[in-house]
This record gives sequence, C-alpha cells and structure tokens, in this order.
Amino acid sequence: MNNFLELNKHKFFLGFKILSLSFTLLFVILPMAISIANGNYPTWTLFISVLLLGSVIFPLFLVGMTYLTWLNKIWVKRKALNIQPFDELDRIGFATAYINEKSKWNFTEEIKEIVIDGYRIQFNVIMGFPSNIEFRALVKHPKVERERFMAFVASSKQDRIYLDIDSLIKVYSPKKVDNLTIEQLKAELIQFAQVMRLENFEPLDRK
Repeated sequence: MNNFLELNKHKFFLGFKILSLSFTLLFVILPMAISIANGNYPTWTLFISVLLLGSVIFPLFLVGMTYLTWLNKIWVKRKALNIQPFDELDRIGFATAYINEKSKWNFTEEIKEIVIDGYRIQFNVIMGFPSNIEFRALVKHPKVERERFMAFVASSKQDRIYLDIDSLIKVYSPKKVDNLTIEQLKAELIQFAQVMRLENFEPLDRK
C-alpha cells in the first residue's frame, strides 16, 4: 500500500491543473478585470503576488491536504489488516486488487478482494470516529416490490449490512472482533453472499 502516490500521480497533477485554472480565473483574472474596469489599476507586485497565491500556493495546499488525508486512510487500513482475523485474509482467498483504475476523478486504491459465488467482495475501511471495516459487495439492486425491498433494508441492519450505490456493505467494528476467527469470518462472508443471492442481488463487475 506504499504505491498510492505512484498510482495516482497523474490524477494529482490533473487536480492541480484544474484547481490552478479555477483559482486563477475566479480570484485573479476576474477581480483584476473588475478592478481595471472601475479605473483601479493594480501594481505589478500585487498582481504577481495574487497570481502566485491563486495559481500555485492555494492549489498546492489543497492537493497536499488531500494527499495527507489519503495517507491517513492508508495508515488506518494497514492498522486494520494487523488486527485478527483480518491479518489472515489471504488464507481464505483474498488477493490484492485495485479500484477506480479507469476513473479520472476517484483515486486508484489498493484493496483486498475475494469472489464468492460470483460476488466480488472488497475489504476496505470506512473513515470516521471511530473508523470501521467494510466488506463491500458490488451488486445490481433487484427489481422487486418496494415493500419487500424496504423490509430487507430494515432487517439487514441487524446484521450490520447496509445499502449503498451499486453495492451492499457488511460492516465490522475493529473493537468488537476479539473473538472472531478467520473461519467464522469466512462463514459470515459466505452467508453474506447467500443472502444476496436469495434477495436477487446480481453481481456487478465494476473496477
């Protein structure tokens, strides 16, 4: 998970260019044009200072903060992978995979993934206070009666299964898995796949 910057350097560069152009237009060119139209001509020192601030310093600051935020997520994920039983995911068939590789706007991210009964289930973390561990299954929502669908959504929360866009998520708290073994985790993920099959959620193949 140390290759996040290498995987996303082109996306960071694209983000910097977009921010730089946006800030330059909104906070440099437009205010200067209005000032000149009103007969107020800025000095070259002021113009260059504002230009550097808007087109370089602010965009670099925002890109840097974004990078630090993602470094924190990587640290949280690494910490989660050192907690039993998640430190043994490879034993039950999980392998390294990458998401958002083809997206221009979402960062490419290294995760752990397994396929159970045709469902791609991805290990990741949900950032928050506290952060949680998620197993996200990519699915197409079933075409069933609204009452049945809403009943499933309500009942599944008891098993900490939640609906998201094009996915179902099974959530674990790192503080409540002391007695969970890797065999029990595998059984719960198999049961998770069985529930999706029973409720007519179709597997979705999306990177």
